[in-house]
Amino acid sequence: MLNQIGKKQAPRPDLVRNLLDCHHRIRYFSGLAGKLADTEGVPDEEVQSTALAIARYFRESLPIHAIDEEKSLLPRLVGKNQQLDEALERMAIQHDEHEPMLTELLQMMGELAEQPSTLKQLRPALSSLAERLQGAFALHLEQEEHMIFPALTTALGAEQHNEIMLEMTARRQRG
Repeated sequence: MLNQIGKKQAPRPDLVRNLLDCHHRIRYFSGLAGKLADTEGVPDEEVQSTALAIARYFRESLPIHAIDEEKSLLPRLVGKNQQLDEALERMAIQHDEHEPMLTELLQMMGELAEQPSTLKQLRPALSSLAERLQGAFALHLEQEEHMIFPALTTALGAEQHNEIMLEMTARRQRG
Protein backbone atom coordinates (compact mmCIF):
# COMPACT_ATOMS: atom_id res chain seq x y z
CA MET A 1 0.00 0.00 0.00
CA LEU A 2 1.31 3.43 -0.93
CA ASN A 3 1.39 6.21 1.61
CA GLN A 4 0.22 9.62 0.57
CA ILE A 5 2.93 12.22 0.68
CA GLY A 6 1.84 15.77 1.29
CA LYS A 7 -1.50 17.25 2.17
CA LYS A 8 -4.62 15.24 1.68
CA GLN A 9 -6.80 16.67 -1.08
CA ALA A 10 -10.07 18.17 0.14
CA PRO A 11 -13.07 16.44 -1.39
CA ARG A 12 -14.41 18.21 -4.45
CA PRO A 13 -17.74 19.94 -3.78
CA ASP A 14 -20.53 18.08 -5.49
CA LEU A 15 -22.43 20.51 -7.71
CA VAL A 16 -25.50 18.32 -8.17
CA ARG A 17 -25.66 17.54 -4.43
CA ASN A 18 -25.50 21.29 -3.71
CA LEU A 19 -28.35 21.99 -6.13
CA LEU A 20 -30.42 19.14 -4.70
CA ASP A 21 -29.88 20.60 -1.23
CA CYS A 22 -31.30 23.88 -2.53
CA HIS A 23 -34.30 21.99 -3.86
CA HIS A 24 -34.76 20.35 -0.48
CA ARG A 25 -34.91 23.81 1.12
CA ILE A 26 -37.45 25.02 -1.47
CA ARG A 27 -39.66 22.06 -0.64
CA TYR A 28 -39.15 22.57 3.09
CA PHE A 29 -40.05 26.27 3.14
CA SER A 30 -43.00 25.97 0.75
CA GLY A 31 -44.23 23.09 2.94
CA LEU A 32 -43.67 25.20 6.04
CA ALA A 33 -45.99 27.86 4.60
CA GLY A 34 -48.65 25.18 4.23
CA LYS A 35 -48.08 23.95 7.78
CA LEU A 36 -48.36 27.49 9.08
CA ALA A 37 -51.69 27.86 7.31
CA ASP A 38 -53.01 24.55 8.61
CA THR A 39 -51.88 24.81 12.23
CA GLU A 40 -54.19 26.25 14.85
CA GLY A 41 -53.44 27.40 18.36
CA VAL A 42 -49.86 28.42 17.64
CA PRO A 43 -48.47 31.16 19.89
CA ASP A 44 -48.05 34.53 18.16
CA GLU A 45 -44.27 34.40 18.68
CA GLU A 46 -44.07 31.14 16.76
CA VAL A 47 -46.27 32.47 13.95
CA GLN A 48 -44.06 35.54 13.76
CA SER A 49 -40.75 33.63 13.76
CA THR A 50 -42.05 31.14 11.19
CA ALA A 51 -43.31 33.92 8.92
CA LEU A 52 -39.96 35.71 9.19
CA ALA A 53 -38.05 32.51 8.33
CA ILE A 54 -40.26 31.79 5.31
CA ALA A 55 -39.99 35.38 4.10
CA ARG A 56 -36.21 35.44 4.54
CA TYR A 57 -35.80 32.23 2.54
CA PHE A 58 -38.02 33.27 -0.36
CA ARG A 59 -36.76 36.87 -0.42
CA GLU A 60 -33.03 36.13 -0.10
CA SER A 61 -32.07 32.52 -0.83
CA LEU A 62 -34.48 31.40 -3.55
CA PRO A 63 -33.59 34.28 -5.91
CA ILE A 64 -29.90 33.37 -5.62
CA HIS A 65 -30.72 29.77 -6.54
CA ALA A 66 -32.67 30.94 -9.60
CA ILE A 67 -29.72 33.11 -10.64
CA ASP A 68 -27.42 30.11 -10.20
CA GLU A 69 -29.56 28.16 -12.62
CA GLU A 70 -30.04 30.95 -15.16
CA LYS A 71 -26.54 32.46 -15.10
CA SER A 72 -24.33 29.46 -14.34
CA LEU A 73 -26.15 26.35 -15.57
CA LEU A 74 -28.19 27.53 -18.54
CA PRO A 75 -25.34 29.13 -20.54
CA ARG A 76 -23.17 26.05 -20.13
CA LEU A 77 -25.90 23.56 -21.06
CA VAL A 78 -27.79 25.34 -23.83
CA GLY A 79 -27.21 23.86 -27.27
CA LYS A 80 -26.27 20.37 -26.04
CA ASN A 81 -29.50 18.81 -27.34
CA GLN A 82 -33.07 19.78 -28.16
CA GLN A 83 -34.72 18.12 -25.14
CA LEU A 84 -32.31 19.80 -22.77
CA ASP A 85 -32.84 23.16 -24.48
CA GLU A 86 -36.60 22.75 -24.05
CA ALA A 87 -36.12 21.90 -20.35
CA LEU A 88 -33.89 24.95 -19.86
CA GLU A 89 -36.44 27.19 -21.56
CA ARG A 90 -39.23 25.75 -19.36
CA MET A 91 -37.08 26.34 -16.29
CA ALA A 92 -36.64 30.04 -17.07
CA ILE A 93 -40.32 30.47 -17.93
CA GLN A 94 -41.37 28.77 -14.70
CA HIS A 95 -39.06 31.02 -12.67
CA ASP A 96 -41.02 33.98 -14.07
CA GLU A 97 -44.35 32.23 -13.48
CA HIS A 98 -43.50 31.71 -9.80
CA GLU A 99 -42.97 35.42 -9.19
CA PRO A 100 -46.62 36.47 -8.62
CA MET A 101 -47.14 33.65 -6.10
CA LEU A 102 -43.89 34.51 -4.32
CA THR A 103 -44.83 38.19 -4.18
CA GLU A 104 -48.17 37.24 -2.63
CA LEU A 105 -46.48 34.90 -0.17
CA LEU A 106 -43.98 37.56 0.90
CA GLN A 107 -46.82 40.02 1.43
CA MET A 108 -48.66 37.53 3.65
CA MET A 109 -45.52 36.67 5.59
CA GLY A 110 -44.90 40.37 6.15
CA GLU A 111 -48.42 40.78 7.53
CA LEU A 112 -47.98 37.77 9.82
CA ALA A 113 -44.60 38.99 11.02
CA GLU A 114 -46.12 42.35 11.95
CA GLN A 115 -49.45 41.04 13.23
CA PRO A 116 -49.32 37.29 13.92
CA SER A 117 -52.87 37.39 15.23
CA THR A 118 -54.10 37.86 11.64
CA LEU A 119 -53.30 34.21 10.86
CA LYS A 120 -56.91 33.22 11.44
CA GLN A 121 -58.09 35.67 8.76
CA LEU A 122 -55.26 34.84 6.36
CA ARG A 123 -55.50 31.08 6.84
CA PRO A 124 -57.74 30.25 3.81
CA ALA A 125 -55.76 32.42 1.40
CA LEU A 126 -52.41 31.22 2.76
CA SER A 127 -53.50 27.59 2.57
CA SER A 128 -54.60 27.99 -1.05
CA LEU A 129 -51.43 29.87 -1.98
CA ALA A 130 -49.16 27.36 -0.26
CA GLU A 131 -50.89 24.51 -2.09
CA ARG A 132 -50.50 26.25 -5.47
CA LEU A 133 -46.88 27.08 -4.72
CA GLN A 134 -46.07 23.53 -3.62
CA GLY A 135 -47.68 22.19 -6.79
CA ALA A 136 -45.77 24.59 -9.03
CA PHE A 137 -42.50 23.82 -7.27
CA ALA A 138 -43.09 20.06 -7.36
CA LEU A 139 -43.40 20.11 -11.15
CA HIS A 140 -40.56 22.58 -11.60
CA LEU A 141 -38.08 20.84 -9.32
CA GLU A 142 -38.87 17.40 -10.70
CA GLN A 143 -38.24 18.59 -14.25
CA GLU A 144 -34.91 20.09 -13.26
CA GLU A 145 -33.89 17.00 -11.31
CA HIS A 146 -34.76 14.63 -14.16
CA MET A 147 -33.63 16.66 -17.18
CA ILE A 148 -31.17 19.38 -16.23
CA PHE A 149 -29.21 18.01 -13.28
CA PRO A 150 -28.27 14.73 -15.02
CA ALA A 151 -26.97 16.79 -17.95
CA LEU A 152 -24.58 18.55 -15.59
CA THR A 153 -22.90 15.20 -15.00
CA THR A 154 -22.91 13.99 -18.60
CA ALA A 155 -22.28 17.22 -20.49
CA LEU A 156 -19.90 19.14 -18.23
CA GLY A 157 -16.51 18.25 -16.84
CA ALA A 158 -14.93 18.79 -13.44
CA GLU A 159 -13.47 22.16 -14.44
CA GLN A 160 -16.90 23.52 -15.37
CA HIS A 161 -18.38 22.10 -12.16
CA ASN A 162 -15.70 23.92 -10.19
CA GLU A 163 -16.37 27.17 -12.07
CA ILE A 164 -20.08 26.90 -11.31
CA MET A 165 -19.40 26.16 -7.64
CA LEU A 166 -17.12 29.22 -7.43
CA GLU A 167 -19.82 31.39 -9.01
CA MET A 168 -22.44 30.04 -6.61
CA THR A 169 -20.18 30.63 -3.61
CA ALA A 170 -19.44 34.18 -4.73
CA ARG A 171 -23.16 34.95 -5.03
CA ARG A 172 -23.76 33.76 -1.49
CA GLN A 173 -20.85 35.76 -0.11
CA ARG A 174 -22.23 38.94 -1.67
CA GLY A 175 -25.68 38.32 -0.22
